[in-house]
Amino acid sequence: MDTENQQFELIKSLEAYQWLQKDEVLNSAPVFLPAGTVGKVYELSWDFEGTDDK
Repeated sequence: MDTENQQFELIKSLEAYQWLQKDEVLNSAPVFLPAGTVGKVYELSWDFEGTDDK
């Protein structure tokens, strides 16, 4: 990941969840990002299932 410009390119595929707001309800929806995806990071957070790590 390029930390200066917050850009990334995935070297492996990634399944993640995207937060979507419809009206006043916030829901998460699964997304699949294939290897080679190039993007820019706006906000990044994670939660490891079964642990207190966030």
